Formats: sequence, C-alpha cells, structure tokens
Amino acid sequence: MDFQNVDALVGAILSEGRATLQELRTVYTLEDAFILWESIAIPRYNEWLAAEHARRTSK
Repeated sequence: MDFQNVDALVGAILSEGRATLQELRTVYTLEDAFILWESIAIPRYNEWLAAEHARRTSK
C-alpha cells in the first residue's frame, strides 16, 4: 500500500525511523533526505536481488 498523505520519499524515511517529520522540516536539507532514502533503498534492493537469485537457483 502506498502512503496516502505523505510523499513516498518522506514516508520511507519516517517509516524506517531515520528521521522525524520535524527533523525533515527543520534540520535536514533535500540532499540529506535523498541520502537517507538511498540508505534505505539500496539495502532493500540488494535483499530483493538476493531473494530473486535464491528463488531462481532453487528450482
């Protein structure tokens, strides 16, 4: 399910506990937010790749 009232970038950062909404509004820059998002997205993608590899090689 997608976030309904929050941008996906902000939602990912908030749901992973990397920053609060107040911190995103007052402390972090947009570049900081992209770095935080990347620190979430890359490990998730790598986990997906590993799962896909395991699924394909187990057949």
